[in-house]
Amino acid sequence: MGNAIKSEVKHYSAIKQIDFVKEASDSLTQWITDRRDRALVCALSNDFTNAVVCDKDNGFKKPSKNQSVSDLTKTITADDKMNVKALRRAIFQARAGIKYDGSQAFPIKPIRSETITQAGIPVQNYSYIILLDSYAINQLKEDKEWQEIHKHAGDRGDKNALFTGLVGIIDNCPIIDMGVWTSLNVGLLNSEVSDSEFKTHLNTQNHNKVTPPSSYAGNTAVSIGALIGASALVMAGNDSVNFYISESEDAGRKPSVV
Repeated sequence: MGNAIKSEVKHYSAIKQIDFVKEASDSLTQWITDRRDRALVCALSNDFTNAVVCDKDNGFKKPSKNQSVSDLTKTITADDKMNVKALRRAIFQARAGIKYDGSQAFPIKPIRSETITQAGIPVQNYSYIILLDSYAINQLKEDKEWQEIHKHAGDRGDKNALFTGLVGIIDNCPIIDMGVWTSLNVGLLNSEVSDSEFKTHLNTQNHNKVTPPSSYAGNTAVSIGALIGASALVMAGNDSVNFYISESEDAGRKPSVV
């Protein structure tokens, strides 16, 4: 004779033993991190008031009178690519407090400041961080001036940046490949990211003007990078994620995240 009580289905029994807090912690943490990073990228990329626009002939474009940032970026063509002159112009504008049209602006505070002694005289050396997407990084690596710089810098042989795939440093400012924004990856924005997706991750209450990436493109798709200094982005929040579970609701299976 068999047992008169029917055994539970094996999979149902396993479900009852799931630690929902443990299972949710990793996935929710990753989801929150993704949301946070996308919000930061969108906030950083909204409503540029200063810019350096790459140019195939002169390195960077010079605006006409009263030309806005978005009007200037709309003149970009497929031949205008990231280059050393554009990066150095961005660093100069940040240090000197100059806008793209030559007018005055507040200098950007550096990420780091270190004292270097030259001929017995202490000199302050400022560092910013340059963020580029993978498209701009590839264009930069094709720039002849960039290649010449790295031929004579750093380690020789296969450890040189030309061979390791690492980007490098220019005028004491590290250049970081931030990747490309996709549905599966949080990278820097480009003009092909939809307006609706951009606005989904932008807190419009913090901005007087909303400029999605498409507003910077004319007939050619454009990549958007950024030079950042101290306090480029400020975000309030806890260092860790806290989970609160009400045992009386839905058998304690739905945690709240704070």
